Amino acid sequence: MNLDEVKKKDNLIEINDLIFKYYKKQKNESIKIDKLEIPKNQIIALLGPSGSGKTTLLNLLLGFLKPTSGKINIENNPKIHEISYIMQENSIYENVSVFNNVFLSAKNYEKWVDSVRLAFFNEYFANANDPELVSKYNPYLEKIFKSKSSKISKKLNFFILVLKLFF
Repeated sequence: MNLDEVKKKDNLIEINDLIFKYYKKQKNESIKIDKLEIPKNQIIALLGPSGSGKTTLLNLLLGFLKPTSGKINIENNPKIHEISYIMQENSIYENVSVFNNVFLSAKNYEKWVDSVRLAFFNEYFANANDPELVSKYNPYLEKIFKSKSSKISKKLNFFILVLKLFF
């Protein structure tokens, strides 16, 4: 096996000569990627300004959209459905506490039905060794969201995503 073959095996996702247009007569590409390699066992952040194609790329990776041309190769991995992302719009419930937002997300997610995992979340905050941490975060558990645009909502969406992926 040569060095290129070894490198190739370390990539979970490889994109080559990808072009995506929302409609055939579109003048410019919505996305154009000559080459992109995403390694295995990495948490990747996809950052860019609004309208730069982040959501479109994720929809291509998840198979919701088909490339106009080029290839997206995803290793034959049984956990590929665990590709997750936080959308620009919040997916939290307004007028509901932080804890209940996490619980409602968990309740409908088969990996989380096990009450032990929800108990872990509660125990972590209740019994953390750092009293300063507990006093800092416990008030947020009962905080009621008045607006999806609140500062904590982005943090909550990220927290829910991490819990869904790793617990």
